[in-house]
Amino acid sequence: MFGEIAAALWAELLKVRRSKVPWVTFVAFTMAGLVGGFFMFVLQDPDRARSLGLLGGRPSSPAERQTGPATSPSSLRSPRSADCSCSA
Repeated sequence: MFGEIAAALWAELLKVRRSKVPWVTFVAFTMAGLVGGFFMFVLQDPDRARSLGLLGGRPSSPAERQTGPATSPSSLRSPRSADCSCSA
């Protein structure tokens, strides 16, 4: 019985190694993490990011001038939740 399970697991491992889906998924999640890290780096100190050439020269729109704290809870919070005067 164990030999049959081992053979089935080996066959599934071979299929996963030849498939492109796990590799594409790995690359996609890695890129998402890197982009999130880049945004946090820019939010920590926009002037430093600008001096390193990661951002353009002068902010041209109010959205580019608006910065907040570079913390995970602030990136997960809805922009309207901070100024909501809802009574719950």
